[in-house]
Amino acid sequence: MVTLNGEVTGEMVPAITAEIVPQYIQGQDGSNNNRLPYAYWLTISNLMPNSTYRYINQAVVAGDDATTNGAGNIIFVNLTGDFVRSTSPSFTTDGGYGSFATDASGSFSGWFITEATANSRFTPGNEVFMRLRLNDGNEGTTAVTYLTTTNSATVINFGTENDANQGTAIRAISGDTPKALLCCMITAATDNRLLLQASKQLALTL
Repeated sequence: MVTLNGEVTGEMVPAITAEIVPQYIQGQDGSNNNRLPYAYWLTISNLMPNSTYRYINQAVVAGDDATTNGAGNIIFVNLTGDFVRSTSPSFTTDGGYGSFATDASGSFSGWFITEATANSRFTPGNEVFMRLRLNDGNEGTTAVTYLTTTNSATVINFGTENDANQGTAIRAISGDTPKALLCCMITAATDNRLLLQASKQLALTL
């Protein structure tokens, strides 16, 4: 008889372990000239420690497959803190993907930004989920991991009517530093969710 001592653990599967997904995202099917950057916060865990991952983030709807890329332009928050906008996401082209570095536990937390396009997923009234594609964390040029937020955002467009699919802008002056993301919260007994976010002096590299 052979006696084995120790603990057997299964393979760690990458996952979104925390998320802040604002309640609304601007959108319009067919033609969208009012594109408003949409930022959300994710913590991704169970990755390789101390590794640099390439990522592409877009938006999907409930009917999309688990490996559907999704839609939307991307504004990458790169490792230096600058913003880079891409209309042609690709793991093989510089500027077509973003990068983040994991910590010693294989975790990363940070902001991701999507810009709604005229894709039908961004039709007012739709619910969209944030889809994150990752490479292998070792300079790979293909998507290995697909992650999706649990919470969705409701698509609305600008308008002044009493309509659940319309909204108006909120303007405020902040003394915070440039490129900071500002948040507006709903605080009610039934909801304590981030209503929207905005950036102070969002400077893009186009």
